[in-house]
Parts: sequence; C-alpha cells; structure tokens
Amino acid sequence: MVSNVLANIRSLYPAMTPSGRNVADYVLAHGNEVIHMPITELAYRCSVSETSIMRFCRVAGMNGYQDFRLMLSSALASEECTMPEEAKNRDEDSRHIHKIYSRFHTIIQGTMEMLKPEKLKTIAKYFHEASQVYLFGSRDAMHVTANACQMLMRSLRKGRSVADGYSQSLLAETVSRGDLVFLLSVRADDQELYRLAERARHGQAKLVSISCCGPTPLDSLCSVSLYCGRNNPASTQEELVNESSLNLASMSLMMEMIRSFCMAHPAAETPDPPVFAPMTSLPQTYFPDH
Repeated sequence: MVSNVLANIRSLYPAMTPSGRNVADYVLAHGNEVIHMPITELAYRCSVSETSIMRFCRVAGMNGYQDFRLMLSSALASEECTMPEEAKNRDEDSRHIHKIYSRFHTIIQGTMEMLKPEKLKTIAKYFHEASQVYLFGSRDAMHVTANACQMLMRSLRKGRSVADGYSQSLLAETVSRGDLVFLLSVRADDQELYRLAERARHGQAKLVSISCCGPTPLDSLCSVSLYCGRNNPASTQEELVNESSLNLASMSLMMEMIRSFCMAHPAAETPDPPVFAPMTSLPQTYFPDH
C-alpha cells in the first residue's frame, strides 16, 4: 500500500542508526520537498553520505532512492486527502479539528498496514490453548492494559492484569507453562518490562509483544511481535502529548483486533469427557467407624 513507507519510517525510527534518524527527521518534516530532491541534495541537507541515504531507503522497505521518492509522493498525497477540500478554506478552528482527525486517521491507517493476519491467527490459537492469559504493560500503558484485560474477560473469560509495576512483578512469578502473556510497550528501552518478560519466559509461557515504538529488545523473547502506532519525533510538548495519545489509541486498536480474531477463530472442538455411571452404593470402608 502506498503509505507503507511513512508507516515504516515512523515505526522503525527508534531502531535506526543516528544517520538514519537524521534522514527520517528530515523526510518527516520536509516530505513535500524531498520528493523533488536528487539524492546528493538530500544527503547534504541531512549531513550524511549517499550510502546512508540508500541504506535508509532499504530500511523503509524501498529498492532504491527513486522508488522511495515515488512511494513517498503517493503516501503524502494519501495523507493530504484525509482533509476535505472545503475544510482547508474554513476558519482556523475548523482546520485544527480536521488536523487532529487527520493525525488519528494516519495512525489507524499505519497500524492497519502493519497488521499481519497470519500473526493474529497464531495469537488466537495461543489464546484458546492458554490456561491463563496475563497482560503486562509499561508504566505509560497501564490503563490500556487494564481496559484490554476487562475487554478480554467480558468476551472470552480470560485475562489477568494488575495496576502497578510491583504487583506485575509478583504476578509474573505465577506464570507457568501453558499460559499466554501480552507485553504492551510504549518505550523501546523499557527495562522493567523486559525483566517481566524474562520471568514469564522462564516459566515457559508463550509471549506476545505489542509495541508502538517499533522493534524492541522484547522481540527476542517473544513468539509473536506486533507493531502499531507512529513514532515520528515530536518537537514540542504539545506534540509529545499528542503522539503519546495517538500511540496508546493504536495499542487499544491492536488489542481490539486480537479480541475480534479470537472470537472469529474459536478453539478447536474437543471430544466430550467420558461419562461414568453413578455409584449406587459406597464401600463399607468409606465411612469411619464411630
């Protein structure tokens, strides 16, 4: 899909090299200019080599710089279309409303493009096979974790979560073989969540990571890793707050997708347990002598 290039840049940003982040920063801030730039000019503007530009294009999922510019042009046009033409001519407040709408539209679109149906089907299988399902979240994602747990309990009767890091640490000690653990991450360097994952992995549970900050060290411990949201750098406090809200919204969307797939792909039917004839009498030795 045409906007994959923007979704890839935003989701992979935390894992990029310093030179790759320089290019990403410039592309995300000046995309409409980049589509007309030769590679030499972009390298100069970003203070990197042309080789770094080519490496960045491959990371973004493109075969070369020309392919990258074409896909970037299509992606920018797609995002621009989210604001109706008549809204662009309205007052400042109306434009502000549509700007917010456009940001949420972009994050939902990016999340949908990063979804892999085969991964969701695998998670649904793990869910139905699990004896218990746990949800652990980083500090900033606690309320998303709690809401997702309630949603799963109402629909599928499985799900456990707690409201603070210390309690999560205690709960992680109870995880065992046959359990499923969801790890919701909003920071790539969340060491506390990584330690929880190690404990759960030690208990031989299956782990699924859901990250709105691109690939994280958690991926090395998990059976399935899902990415959502967008992580282009925020330059102001207001933008930082907005990006946080957008990322959490994308994480809630991902959990809803998982719930829906679990509902749509029920557990395989198991044979009914054998029926034993009721006992008509008890052995004489059953009751103690009085």
